[in-house]
Amino acid sequence: MIEIDRTHDVSIKLDVDTLQGIQLTNTDFHRCVLRSLDFSDAQLNGVDFRSAEMDKTNFSGAKFIKSKLILVEAKDAIFENCLFDESLILHSHFVGASFKNADLSKSTIENVTFTKCDLRGTVFPPNGLETCIFNDVIHDDF
Repeated sequence: MIEIDRTHDVSIKLDVDTLQGIQLTNTDFHRCVLRSLDFSDAQLNGVDFRSAEMDKTNFSGAKFIKSKLILVEAKDAIFENCLFDESLILHSHFVGASFKNADLSKSTIENVTFTKCDLRGTVFPPNGLETCIFNDVIHDDF
C-alpha cells in the first residue's frame, strides 16, 4: 500500500507495492504532495496533477497521455525520456527539473517557468513557448 499526502484533504491510498511501470487512468492527484516517489515508466492516462507538488519525484520514461499538469510546483523532478501526448502543462513552475530527451511536441504548454532545468534534447510544441520563462536553463538551440 502506497499512501500519498494531499494538501487540505484526505490522503490517497493506492493498493500497490510500487509505482514503477504503473498504469493509471483518470486518477486524481489534485493537490497531492509527490515527494521522492518513483513513477518511472508509468502510463498516466488522463491523470490530474493540478496544484500538485513534485519534489524529487522520478517520472523518467513515463507517458503522460491527456494528463493535466496545471499549477504544478516541481523541484528536482525527473522527466527524462517522457512522452507528453495531448497533455496540458499550464501555469507551472519547474526548478532544477530534468526534461532531457522529453517529447512535449503534441501537448499544450503555456505560462510555464523553467528555472535551472536541463532541457537538452527536449522537443517542444510549435506554439506556446513565447508565454514561458526560461531562467538559467541548460538547452539545445530552440
